[in-house]
Amino acid sequence: ESPRNLLVPLDGSEAAESVLRIIPRLLGTIGTGKVTLTSVVQPPFPISSAYLPHAVSEEALHEQQLQRVRDYLDEVAGRLEAAGVATIDIRVVDARDPAQGILQLCEEQEDIDMIGISSHGRGGVARFFLGSVADKLLRAAPVPVLVTRRPEQEEGQ
Repeated sequence: ESPRNLLVPLDGSEAAESVLRIIPRLLGTIGTGKVTLTSVVQPPFPISSAYLPHAVSEEALHEQQLQRVRDYLDEVAGRLEAAGVATIDIRVVDARDPAQGILQLCEEQEDIDMIGISSHGRGGVARFFLGSVADKLLRAAPVPVLVTRRPEQEEGQ
């Protein structure tokens, strides 16, 4: 059975967006199902400083970053709508760790029944040192996780 409510984490990269190509088919009939597009933005470190303008500028930069991410997700939502996905929600999450932010959102939105994510294709030593969001989600998500790879021609990029 096709998932009804799909959570799709994106980080702005083409590799992460490769999952988008399968979403219309994955949701099945046009007009059914919901996609929640999400990105995780790291909040500024709380710095206790007597220099208040520094704290204000950090907060302003963070707000600008949040707006850029919302604009990006709106643009992606437009592409999905053009491909026939009818219901799209956008959620920007403030979290230090991307995987934890995605898991937290998944628990808050109880209607999520699958996570769709692209793997950046890091394996072995790179994944050991960098950690893999997909790997963390596979181990800890309360719902099935569909991990896609980028098409072969893009892997060398």
